[in-house]
Amino acid sequence: MAQTIVVPWNDVDALERAISQHKNELAAVITEPILHNIGVVMPKEGFLQTIRELTERHGIVFILDEVITAFRHSLGGAQKLFGLKPDLTTFAKAMANGYPIGCLTGRADIMNWLRPLGDVHMAGTYYSHLLSIAASLATIAELESGRVHERMDGLGDMISKGLRQLIQDFNLKAQVKHFHSIFTLYFTDAEIRNYVWVLSNDADMYNKYRDSMRDQGIILSTHHLKRCHVSAAHTKADANKFLVSAKKTFEKITK
Repeated sequence: MAQTIVVPWNDVDALERAISQHKNELAAVITEPILHNIGVVMPKEGFLQTIRELTERHGIVFILDEVITAFRHSLGGAQKLFGLKPDLTTFAKAMANGYPIGCLTGRADIMNWLRPLGDVHMAGTYYSHLLSIAASLATIAELESGRVHERMDGLGDMISKGLRQLIQDFNLKAQVKHFHSIFTLYFTDAEIRNYVWVLSNDADMYNKYRDSMRDQGIILSTHHLKRCHVSAAHTKADANKFLVSAKKTFEKITK
């Protein structure tokens, strides 16, 4: 951590100060395009573009962590959706539909530092494993038409809209945040901007929500700062079951 500078997300002023102060020392700036590791925290308009502009201006490598966002939100990743061109990008998870795989891509002059062209060693547990590569190619082929994303995003919209209506009906101090096929329920009415703001989420209320949903066959993350994913295997019937279970849950926890 002594070699890492943590900047509050969505804080352009803090970002500019950090880069101005340490620009001659910084090897890279790395971020998720959407903070999915704590649910769904969207970038403020222009925030990601400011990172790209500042890193490019000062010759700092911009690394985009698309482990969660890529392939799930778009075949071209969040960088396509937000119009970004990072220097390096990390991929995983959805790339092979569950098979173990990871991927690093980027500018040729950086990638050429890796062996066998360069002197930087890179390895992995399943490095170039044929089964994972075949699974990845098959997954990408399935996603190319756009139909899978359209259906998953539609179900994500359906659930999120239903949850918002239930929150209103039961007068809950809560909010739904969602992007395409990922959604989360925060038990707070505070604006969600970054990790610090997410901490206002009421863990006790979430635990009651999680436990009641589990009793009805809906398994949610044990952690109150995580998220829900709609998969290609889910159907409208599944989405309706989720909302029916949520209604019963809200009836129970608001008594």
